[in-house]
Amino acid sequence: QLRRMDEIESYRQKAYAFSRSDQLGHLIKKSLDLAQTIVRDGTESEVDIFAISAIVNQNNQQHQKESKQDDIIRSMLYGMSASMGSMIEAIIERSKE
Repeated sequence: QLRRMDEIESYRQKAYAFSRSDQLGHLIKKSLDLAQTIVRDGTESEVDIFAISAIVNQNNQQHQKESKQDDIIRSMLYGMSASMGSMIEAIIERSKE
């Protein structure tokens, strides 16, 4: 688990640095924050399902406003961030069943 936490933290720090110049970095960091919480605390953690939905919605809105719509890498990063949020939502919902 420590290896996973270190790996996520490394990418989270890179996303934080990226967020200083680009909103996409902020969205990636938020997604990694959620992943880090789930890895650290499991599905019983204090993750707010509404916060996850907000991140997914914010991601979709930001992607629609994106000035570089033709940039496939940026598009995939938005998709990856949204997919992580959706995956975490599904994991938490299933764990509560």
